[in-house]
Amino acid sequence: MIIMFGLNIMNSFIYCRGVESQNFYLMHISLLREYLDLEFSALQDLLPFDYDLERIIDDFVLLALFIGNDFVPHLPKLHIAEGALGLMFKVYKRILPEAGMTTCTLSEMF
Repeated sequence: MIIMFGLNIMNSFIYCRGVESQNFYLMHISLLREYLDLEFSALQDLLPFDYDLERIIDDFVLLALFIGNDFVPHLPKLHIAEGALGLMFKVYKRILPEAGMTTCTLSEMF
């Protein structure tokens, strides 16, 4: 089996690599959920609203969409390879107590 990755600019031909040379990563969604809960549960005492993991996960998905979606233009200067995901969540954790609500709560207001 051959996977086509696009044009090779140097040689102007299609660059192909076999599946055997690819690195695949397995991610357990339940483990990601536990890590998110562990990361954000430390904010429980600082939040002016009830801590709700489901809303935090919704915000995580929304923020990740802005950085890593192939179909939506990414935000300027925010690239996954340059640590944008970590930066985005560091800022999110810092402003969440000051914001007073999650993005889901904001959407329910309208």
